[in-house]
Amino acid sequence: MVDGKLCFFRTWDNQRFLLDYTLEELSEMLDPADFFRANRSMLIRAKAVKAINPHFNGKLVLQLSPSPGQGEVLVSKEKAMEFKKWMGR
Repeated sequence: MVDGKLCFFRTWDNQRFLLDYTLEELSEMLDPADFFRANRSMLIRAKAVKAINPHFNGKLVLQLSPSPGQGEVLVSKEKAMEFKKWMGR
């Protein structure tokens, strides 16, 4: 998760760690079968997705556990189909 220009990793027990990588770098390092770039500020792990709900204009709203603590996690209309395929594999 990105907060300003800082990149954080959140663990299953809801601890937050500052990372010395950008989201782009992490996207390249992590297994795409396990992690998806949901939006400009977040990579998510498939196991963290607890619910997927439709949002207006074709977007998706995700419920994650642990919660990232920033309100709704949105997947854009442009990435929604790719996300659904990724989750359904």
